[in-house]
Order: sequence, then C-alpha cells, then structure tokens
Amino acid sequence: MSTLQEANLFRFAGYLPVVRHRSAGTCSDVYEQNRHRIYALALWMTDNELTAAEVMTNAFCRAFAKSEVPTPEELTAPS
Repeated sequence: MSTLQEANLFRFAGYLPVVRHRSAGTCSDVYEQNRHRIYALALWMTDNELTAAEVMTNAFCRAFAKSEVPTPEELTAPS
C-alpha cells in the first residue's frame, strides 16, 4: 500500500474512533474499490476538485461509521 493511501486510511480512522479497531486491509480494499467512482460523482456534482475530494472523504467517513464493509449503495446514499 502506498504512503498516500495509508495516510488517507488512517486519517479516516482518526476522525472516527469506531473505525480504529478494524483491520486496515478491509478499509483499504473498500476504499480502493470505490474511490474513483465516488470522486467522479462528487466532481460531477460540485465541479470543483477540492470540494469533490472533501465530499469523497465525508462519504467514506460516514460509510465506515455505519458498516465495517460498506456497500457501494451505502457510500452513495444520502444520509
């Protein structure tokens, strides 16, 4: 796993104490499988790269707080 990916993963865990006990591999797999799609959707909605990255981060934080292995539907569903 690259250093940037590890930094992002642990940044999510830092936001949410609920996520800290989970394996980094599980979170990383879900993140890698869905990050491009979530970012593309956020970029389409906001038309701003920085805002899209923030929206993506918030989506993953909410999804990991709700479920250990969130589905793509949970990642894109409004809360």
